[in-house]
Amino acid sequence: MYGLKWSKLIFTDLDGSMIGYDGRIDGISVALETLYRLRVKVIPVTTKTLAEVSHLWSNIAPYDQLIAITEMGGAICAPRGYIVTDNPLRLEEFECKALGLPIREFEDRLERILRDCDYIRLSKASPSEAKQIVLLPEPTAILATRRYFLEVLWSKDRRCILEREEDLRKEGLNIVVGDRFIHVGSHHGKIKAILELLKNPIIVGLESIGIGDSIMDQEMLEITDKAIVIPNIDGSTKVKPRRGDYIIAPYPAPQGWVWASKLITLNLV
Repeated sequence: MYGLKWSKLIFTDLDGSMIGYDGRIDGISVALETLYRLRVKVIPVTTKTLAEVSHLWSNIAPYDQLIAITEMGGAICAPRGYIVTDNPLRLEEFECKALGLPIREFEDRLERILRDCDYIRLSKASPSEAKQIVLLPEPTAILATRRYFLEVLWSKDRRCILEREEDLRKEGLNIVVGDRFIHVGSHHGKIKAILELLKNPIIVGLESIGIGDSIMDQEMLEITDKAIVIPNIDGSTKVKPRRGDYIIAPYPAPQGWVWASKLITLNLV
């Protein structure tokens, strides 16, 4: 199963980095196949669910065995036999190492603290609500509701939720405020999951490249050996890694990701 020896790793965010915010993936499938043939392993690091990532990968890289960090570091998921841990969780036909509590174990605390707020939990959203929240066709939006570790909150008025941020933290929950959503979980983001995955004997010592576009990717872009930032449509950037050697792609996603992949294939980064 793992006879292919990789030459290097790419840890990549998906939305806004590999995939355009409008859902475009032009050129991504060809770029992934080229990297695969050069033994460069691409590992998604995303707030998306395992169901979403698995569906995406089956369409754009069906030949590749998916290894992914999902739900903003809530779990590391891979084919059976890859995860080195006692009693791995079986999720979506994968084995996963959980790095946070399941939503069911903290949802009572969450709802108690936010009982006076008006919001929708994505894990509990109806198909029509999910479509409205994630702005994707209903079949794809439903995959976003299959959450295990990271709850995503959507509200027309986020002030009520933000005013209770300290109460959530006192209950052992971490809150990350995004452009459209508020993310709540018990784990500590993408970085802990990346560091955990890098301990795996199969990938120890491989050069790593981080590709991201948002503040949620900052730590990833700082701990990888090399870093590439994907800009917004207007050319501005949302993240500035605390290092002097990162590269800013000249285009937004998906063109920027394809451009970055070409640099990597040519060993120019």
